[in-house]
Order: sequence, then structure tokens, then C-alpha cells
Amino acid sequence: MKRKINILLVGIFCVGLSGCYESVVRFWNGGSHMSRAESEAYDECFEELV
Repeated sequence: MKRKINILLVGIFCVGLSGCYESVVRFWNGGSHMSRAESEAYDECFEELV
């Protein structure tokens, strides 16, 4: 039972990190200072991945 809880916690942690990863990458690549064309390109790329 304890092992299942640990696996569940690690899974939640990994999902949380993957959700934050996109925000960190956007910030690193220019954040809100990106041009409109770059922002649209990122949005299109992200929509294709989903």
C-alpha cells in the first residue's frame, strides 16, 4: 500500500513539472516580450502537439 502511494505521488509530481515546463520555456525564450508572430507560431505548434 505504501508503495502505491509513493508511485501516485511521483506521478503527480511529474505531471506538475511537465505542466510548469511549458511556462518556464516560454519565459526563457522571451516571455511576454515575444513578437506577435512568434507568439502565434508557438501557439500553433502547441495546438498541433495537443
